[in-house]
Amino acid sequence: MRLSMCLFIICLCFAFVQNAEASGKKSETTAVVLSVLLPGAGHIYTNETATGLLFMGVYTSAVAIAFAVGPQAFEKDQPSSGQFDDLADNSSKNTNKGIVYGCIAVAAGTMIWSAFDAAASARRFNRASFGFAPWLNPDKRSVGATLCLRLP
Repeated sequence: MRLSMCLFIICLCFAFVQNAEASGKKSETTAVVLSVLLPGAGHIYTNETATGLLFMGVYTSAVAIAFAVGPQAFEKDQPSSGQFDDLADNSSKNTNKGIVYGCIAVAAGTMIWSAFDAAASARRFNRASFGFAPWLNPDKRSVGATLCLRLP
């Protein structure tokens, strides 16, 4: 189920890429939504494929490790007095709980960072594809403008 959802999001991301190439600009909102659904998809949408694959790899690795270690870590053997009190013991089950909590933190951090960076990535893409910057050089008493066009 999770794999089919990931493949669907990746296909959706590439469809957005082809649609956005016609207009020449990338939407920040689309990049953020794609990155929230699957971290890294927004970067692929804005043509930063290496960064997108890095975010996807870190997120899916953290989730996979959490799912692999999680069932052994949370078996009900003994009641605990608090939510994190049993982590003070030195057993392998408690070590596994620390691994799961750490993986959840890494996955959540990756998702949040990917969403914020996807918006910045869309802004970088749009700024690089078209730019107009007037400039003034007081030393030489000249005025000019720079026009930047990115052609496909």
